[in-house]
Amino acid sequence: IKELFGVFDGLVFSGPIGIVKPTKSIFDHLINKYELQREECLFIDDTERNIEGAKLAGISGYLFDGNAEKLRKYMKEVYYYYLYYITLKQVQYLLQQK
Repeated sequence: IKELFGVFDGLVFSGPIGIVKPTKSIFDHLINKYELQREECLFIDDTERNIEGAKLAGISGYLFDGNAEKLRKYMKEVYYYYLYYITLKQVQYLLQQK
């Protein structure tokens, strides 16, 4: 389990904070605790209700159906788009500088 959790920069467990999914407050807690931007987050879960909770909190969601290869493919597509978006933002910023 240590190896699994070690791949994450941070974790939020509902028990210690007394907030559970799919309430908006647990997603707000996560965003605030790690100073994240909602539009840069992706919530992965195997329960539609929890995905809807994330979406109500302004976080994109992915309904995991057990197919890891499908998830990897999706993540590659999303990651590529994110890199493209950041690159465009950086280029626009540089073009505005004199």
